[in-house]
Amino acid sequence: MSKIKTNRINVFKINSNFSLATFSNVNGYNKVFSDENSCLFIQKDKVSIPEWSKFISALSPSFSFENRSNSFIYFRVYKTSLYALTGGYGHKVIQDYIEDEFGLNVALRLIDNLSVSSLHQFSIKSQTRQIQRSVANYNPGVDNENYNKILKSISGKGRFLGKDFLIQGKSSIVLRTENDITKVDSVLDEIENILELEEKVDIFKSYKQVKDKSLISRLDFGLYRKLYKFYLGKGDSSTLYLDLPDAFKRFDYSKYRMLINRKNIEVNELDINEIKSRLYEEFQDGLSIKNILSLRINGISIEGVSDIYHNSSLDRLIVCESMLDNQYYIKLDGKWFRVLDNIIQFIDDKIKNISVERGYLPDWNVRDIENIILFNNSIGKKSYAEQVYNEKLTEDNNFKLLDRNLIQLGSHSKIELADLYDSSKNRFIHVKNTWGAQASYLFSQAFVSSALYANSKEFRDKCQERFEIQSSERKTIVIAMAIESKKINDFPLNMSYFAKLSLYNAVSNIRNNGYDVVLVPISII
Repeated sequence: MSKIKTNRINVFKINSNFSLATFSNVNGYNKVFSDENSCLFIQKDKVSIPEWSKFISALSPSFSFENRSNSFIYFRVYKTSLYALTGGYGHKVIQDYIEDEFGLNVALRLIDNLSVSSLHQFSIKSQTRQIQRSVANYNPGVDNENYNKILKSISGKGRFLGKDFLIQGKSSIVLRTENDITKVDSVLDEIENILELEEKVDIFKSYKQVKDKSLISRLDFGLYRKLYKFYLGKGDSSTLYLDLPDAFKRFDYSKYRMLINRKNIEVNELDINEIKSRLYEEFQDGLSIKNILSLRINGISIEGVSDIYHNSSLDRLIVCESMLDNQYYIKLDGKWFRVLDNIIQFIDDKIKNISVERGYLPDWNVRDIENIILFNNSIGKKSYAEQVYNEKLTEDNNFKLLDRNLIQLGSHSKIELADLYDSSKNRFIHVKNTWGAQASYLFSQAFVSSALYANSKEFRDKCQERFEIQSSERKTIVIAMAIESKKINDFPLNMSYFAKLSLYNAVSNIRNNGYDVVLVPISII
């Protein structure tokens, strides 16, 4: 018995803001059919020059290369929706009019967990990165890393109109059917019925990229206003943070350099407060928000050589959390994402499982610390708050000061293991007066240094020799945050979303390297 021939079709759903009348004409296409509920456009024999012809033209100067292609777009009103079927390059014409996740939503209801063949995702950890992978015998429901990723497309086996086919879902749904164009309503009816079902693929839907231009404008306006007020000293940075390249996080450079308005400005730490202070010292209130957003940063190695240059503006580096119309948003890598409710609950549930030890470290006495800094300055000794607090702790013989005591690896990088080491409990302690999104830098430091200690024998041997660290017993990483006393009872669940996400990522990675993790809130008095 001969195999029944099927047709491969590519179906889009047009955004409800547009109607069939929107497409009375399509540039470069001829309308060859229309009725009350549909119209068909054809582009015939479009000529293009293949890109590869430039490569071989020197050996064939007189030969003319031409590709010819044909495309179609078929619009169809079905019930209350407008759909488009395309062939060739027709899909490119309608990209500004489609529902972006239509095909993905259909595919998630056709493919089950064990039938997934490939995933296309963006990672929201650190800078946004594209991930495309083929998977076999893979159950996304038990892959916790998926909460960190934005699902863009999915492929796998699914059943459509009574037949099993390979299904692909992204902005469109690509599937096969025995029907031709005259019976397309049965295809659209099946699609609408599928969209009424529950999703079969158990995968986190954590973030949704904002595409609405007016919403993006409102969110950007709020970010720029917040950033500029912060620069002028009229606002805080609890929801502002710099998301920096992995290289900046991996190595503790001796200093950094900012390039702004053709001026190089050195900073000691990649912290948004430090950057703000240095900008204000140099320019007072003479910078515009456009100037600030164009700022670029590079790291300086111990030889004074600029060996990493991140060629992105501050507008691409800055992370901002924003509440708008009772909905939570994050800007990351220059893009805005809406945080979906299920991931907020997921992160909160995970955060509850991290040990919190209140009272382990003494209070952070602001007045005492400021007085010590003033005295140190008067005798020519520069100091900063964390340093003063850490030095005070070493009056207890169990605590060893590691702050700014850097370990050199190779010829370029110097790395700080921790701020303190508690020899009585085998604890590496990382201390910072921080809150909000800025806390992510502290979490990243704790993870990077502990991972290096666990995985680099050279680094571990040098640390044990210099600091007399016990070599055999299991270690604990202490993440200590000096915070307002009123925040301690609800800590860490009262942190901002991005801070909690960064904390969970860091703690998960630290535990994977064999450490215990303890959170220690320090009361600011």
